[in-house]
Amino acid sequence: VVFATIAIPLALDHRWTAACWAIEAAGVYWIGARQNAWLARAFALVVESGAGMVFVLSGVGAADDPLFANAFFAGALLIALSGIATAWIADRAGSTLNPGERSLVPLVFEWGVLWWLAAGGFELVRQLPRAEEVHAVLAWVVASVALALVLARPLSWPRLPGAGIALLPAMAVAAMGDFE
Repeated sequence: VVFATIAIPLALDHRWTAACWAIEAAGVYWIGARQNAWLARAFALVVESGAGMVFVLSGVGAADDPLFANAFFAGALLIALSGIATAWIADRAGSTLNPGERSLVPLVFEWGVLWWLAAGGFELVRQLPRAEEVHAVLAWVVASVALALVLARPLSWPRLPGAGIALLPAMAVAAMGDFE
């Protein structure tokens, strides 16, 4: 797995590398949780962080990319989903995780949620006219929180509604934009 991780950047560009690393990180974390292998879980978290860094270094997409149907948004969304999936797997792992590792789970969840919200928000800001972007980003945050609330029960995941904490800052930013 380590050699495959090292080989990916040699074959793919930065965005594809980040996307592949994000998917790999979630898979390795799942295997590490199933096999009670703390080293595999630690490796997965390092790879997931590396995916985010490589993606940020890859730059933004082209201005003429279609809204939500482009490689930039898809890559950011894969990093987000990887973080959220990793947190979900960690919450399901129960006593497999030691207390130090358990304390990282909220950070991994926040990492995934921030990537999710930033992916949509940045895409809207990048693609829409200035007059529409603030309310579009607020709508993205509201829809994302609504999705989290809807999925919390079928997934039996009490951490998921915690994504709602993003509503207040988003509303404050939108309100400040209205008063400009």
